[in-house]
Amino acid sequence: MANNKPLTYRVFSDLTSAVKGMADRISLGRPKTIADSVNSIISVALPNTFQPRFAGAPEMSVETFGYFYIYVRAKTDGTMNVGTQTAIVDKVKKLFPIKGEVSISTKPEERYMGFDGFGFHVTQVMFNIRTLININNK
Repeated sequence: MANNKPLTYRVFSDLTSAVKGMADRISLGRPKTIADSVNSIISVALPNTFQPRFAGAPEMSVETFGYFYIYVRAKTDGTMNVGTQTAIVDKVKKLFPIKGEVSISTKPEERYMGFDGFGFHVTQVMFNIRTLININNK
């Protein structure tokens, strides 16, 4: 039975399911406001377009890049909470390859982004995403 939800929605679902429970909050993009009780956030981003992998068969398999942004609340003196930041990033990277219902994510690359100016330090994990062959013919 074919799933009628858009491919982007289905890939987001694969990714958010993979990181569920690893942070206080999972979001699509950085939330504008964050409760004081939230000390860690994993944001999922798909800012790129899906590109066909095979000429003449765009429905078969497409690829793009995705990002997890790991936000961890700074210590009261504004410094990075290295232990928590490292623990969450390591847990996320150990998930790879992430095989979901419609996609597989591979090749994680980590980059520390710094302080976001709103009380959190941010690490980016960029990765390759490709859809599984014949996802619409299950």
